[in-house]
Amino acid sequence: MNVEICRDYNVQAYPSIKLFPPYTTKEQTDKHMIKNVNTQNAEELRDAVLDYITDPKLKPPNTWPRLQPLKSIADIWNEAQSEHKFVVLVFENEHSLVGRQVILDLVDYPTVLVRTMLKEDVEKFGIMIYPSLYSINKDSSFQLLASGTGQADSDRHRFVDTLLNLVGHINHEGKKLKIVHDEDKQVNDGVVHFLQEDNMAISLPQTSHLSVHMLDLESALHYSLRQEVAICKTIEGQKLDALRNFITTLAKFFPGRKEVVAFLWKLANHLAELKEPLTGESWLEAVESIQDKNAFLPKRVSWVECKGSQPGYRGYPCSMWTLFHVLTVSAYDNAKAVNPQEVLLSISGYMKHFFGCQECSQNFLKMAATIEDEVHKPRDAVIWLWNAHNRANKRLHGDVSEDPQHPKVQFPPASDCPECHMVITPDSDQSPKWNTSATFFFLVKFFSKDSIIQITSEEDTETPMASLIKKWKQYRNGLVGKKAKGCRFETN
Repeated sequence: MNVEICRDYNVQAYPSIKLFPPYTTKEQTDKHMIKNVNTQNAEELRDAVLDYITDPKLKPPNTWPRLQPLKSIADIWNEAQSEHKFVVLVFENEHSLVGRQVILDLVDYPTVLVRTMLKEDVEKFGIMIYPSLYSINKDSSFQLLASGTGQADSDRHRFVDTLLNLVGHINHEGKKLKIVHDEDKQVNDGVVHFLQEDNMAISLPQTSHLSVHMLDLESALHYSLRQEVAICKTIEGQKLDALRNFITTLAKFFPGRKEVVAFLWKLANHLAELKEPLTGESWLEAVESIQDKNAFLPKRVSWVECKGSQPGYRGYPCSMWTLFHVLTVSAYDNAKAVNPQEVLLSISGYMKHFFGCQECSQNFLKMAATIEDEVHKPRDAVIWLWNAHNRANKRLHGDVSEDPQHPKVQFPPASDCPECHMVITPDSDQSPKWNTSATFFFLVKFFSKDSIIQITSEEDTETPMASLIKKWKQYRNGLVGKKAKGCRFETN
């Protein structure tokens, strides 16, 4: 049986698997495109087929899903049709198969368009985790839907379940995916939200090492400016105004190295002189072109205090919350020259127009509606943001996005500021009764420029953890060792 075919194609054993291009006939066969698959392992066979049908020399039929990676984010809109309610990209490494697997898994869902891009083409935007799944919207907003862990099968199922959760279909176990429309709850059903409201690097080991680290702050700036702003298609109108205000606030109040502050001022001046709308590409060009040895922002994402126990936890959201607190305290320290609402309103503008997690943005803006009524003095801004952050932590405590090694707790914990708590209870889930004056003193001390650990180069000889411990011991006595009655609390 099939002797002639087997002879023609040198099939001498079975089972044997050969892959042929579409529409192959005996008379028209490109032998260079025939591939032998020398495996009987199902996963290896699947991977070999995926690699084969992705080969650009194969000339696949138009009816096949497109598996080749895009070169530009904008290219996806050349394929998007009116029926595509969800347009998503998988960012992955060159040899990853996760994106192509997800494309094939979703091929029967006409409302979802899935494409891939390689790390080399998106690194400039500050993408940190590969593979990762992003939702792309026509208004240039975006949302990181899920982050991979490096386990291909697990990542594939996580990404597929994330997308099926969006469209309300069935997951791999055949269970109906429940979507809960409750602003105070999230049912993720396998979705790992990376851009989520996060706690402020709070873990409660026996010996606390709470601190604010400049590496986290500079990493937040890098990701914010080179990723979240740069991914926008156009920046104009209120969006451009929000960007101007946020960059100006950073330039005025970011307590960083003189070179980074000089870079922020150059960027603020560039925006002030701008007479026309920006594109994401022109923004990124501006960010890079204004840098020199005296004014720069390092291209680096390195988490220290905001490092999660696993990829996908903490990181950028933690660092942005920390940055926001640092800005409010810095503005308080410069109270004579600042509108008390300036920092919070500029943060709100950024959250509205640029922050990638849309749900996080919406929740923040709901709280921000009270800024003009509640913030009248620089001190009020510090307290307002602290209260808003604790509300976010309470809402997300126990959520699937929570790092189990760094639970979202009410800050500061009694172990680090006993004076901040009117009553100290062993129940961490119970809402604390705060001594607001003592808490304000703690916040100003904790987020002040003098308390920030100034590790800004990976060439530092001292390891981050060693420096954390050393720096913490230097100021911990002054931070939490005082009794409230012995402190002078500002009331302005």
